[in-house]
Amino acid sequence: MKYNPLLITVITTLLLLTGLQSNAQRKEWNIAVFANPSDYYKVKINGELQPTGFAFEVEPGQIHLELWAPHHEVFDTTFTYISGKVTIYKNLKPTQELQEYKIITAEQNNLRRQTYLTLGLAGVSAVGAIVNYGRVGSNYHAFRRQELGNRYDLAAYDRAALEEAESSLQRSRYLQYGLYAAAAGFTTWGITKILKIKKMNPPDLKEDKSFVVEDFGFGPGIHGGGVQGFLRIKF
Repeated sequence: MKYNPLLITVITTLLLLTGLQSNAQRKEWNIAVFANPSDYYKVKINGELQPTGFAFEVEPGQIHLELWAPHHEVFDTTFTYISGKVTIYKNLKPTQELQEYKIITAEQNNLRRQTYLTLGLAGVSAVGAIVNYGRVGSNYHAFRRQELGNRYDLAAYDRAALEEAESSLQRSRYLQYGLYAAAAGFTTWGITKILKIKKMNPPDLKEDKSFVVEDFGFGPGIHGGGVQGFLRIKF
């Protein structure tokens, strides 16, 4: 009976994966650690840096637990573990540099929003001034027609129409002056916001190297297992 090598390979792989999954599901743990920020934090138990994760297995006795995340202060506690499952939740305190960085960047973002608003209002005022400029011109021509018609006593023109034309012209002119002032004022306000943003310098958040490589190299493997690499990391 002939066996398909590809089929044998697939079946073997599935069996291995099933076995690994079963072992993973059977992995015991008695301490779970959850920290905020949750995107990247490290756990150290009794001086040993733990693999990335949140569930760990410890022996009964005194436990020295440390939690750390970049630009956050290390949380350090010691307790006695007896039995059962223990879950620990902790909000890590940001460093002074991170707090200052957040405050300044938040203020910068607020100023940027104000800048966008003021420059947008300046643009609206400028567009309104362009549109109203044509209205001023048409009102001026209407006023001149009424003025000339009344001057020469033409039948189609009267004093009331002249006064209304003059009033419309004045209103459109006042509106034009107001739009000019609004456009200039909003633009100036926006520029002052931009200059203020440039003067605000948040602290430079340098790379947090609380986890640093102390040493690396090659050495003899344990149990006569040949040469193996090693890496020591400081917390």
